[in-house]
Amino acid sequence: MAHTLQNVSFKTVRSTWPRTCGCLTGSVGTIGPQLCHRYTRQQREGADRGELRSQDGGPGVRPLASDPPHEGKSGGSPRDLEDPATRVEDLRCGVDYLTMLDSVDAERIGIVGAAQAGYEVNAGMTEHRIKAVGTVTAVNLGRAFRQADTSSADAVAATLKAVGAQRAAEARGAEQRRDPLLPDTAESAEAIGITDRDMLEAVEFYRTPRGYSERSTNRLLFTSNATILGFGADSMS
Repeated sequence: MAHTLQNVSFKTVRSTWPRTCGCLTGSVGTIGPQLCHRYTRQQREGADRGELRSQDGGPGVRPLASDPPHEGKSGGSPRDLEDPATRVEDLRCGVDYLTMLDSVDAERIGIVGAAQAGYEVNAGMTEHRIKAVGTVTAVNLGRAFRQADTSSADAVAATLKAVGAQRAAEARGAEQRRDPLLPDTAESAEAIGITDRDMLEAVEFYRTPRGYSERSTNRLLFTSNATILGFGADSMS
């Protein structure tokens, strides 16, 4: 069955900026769509290739993969903001969009996440239009950030204090601070003593031609740390 990758940009009644996505289209009937979220949509594997098909050879699934809000071709200001509540709401908006498509069975919508898949888990707990949740790496980003700095028991408090100081400075006209999400090169990772295999492999993929996208800035707005540190993917537990 032929599938065609279609670039779409959509707004919903609850979104304040356009989401720019890639959506596989073709001769589809009853389908179980997937929402894929990871860095920019050009950097996540698989969804562009038209390989997701139902096992019986029928209409198959329609993947919808979007640039995250505040990144890539999607809207949102300031840029490089990582706000977990916005990321989860973005997934809900993706479901809104899929339910507007006549070719989508709204009772068979699924979601799959990679890397920061704690967002998909969190969305699935209260967004009951999502009937199935799948993850590749179900990272609870808030917990990961809270546990990242083990140099001091007060590390989280120190970061939050620094965020407050940065916000105060920006309110007075200072430039926004943006920090690298990953070392920009393998050499810079080695120079600062990174030995963690997962981190090094992430640099090897995302910061080399293998997975590089010019739309990925590889930067995090520093004040995002406050909302990230307060996030829990399992917030209802």
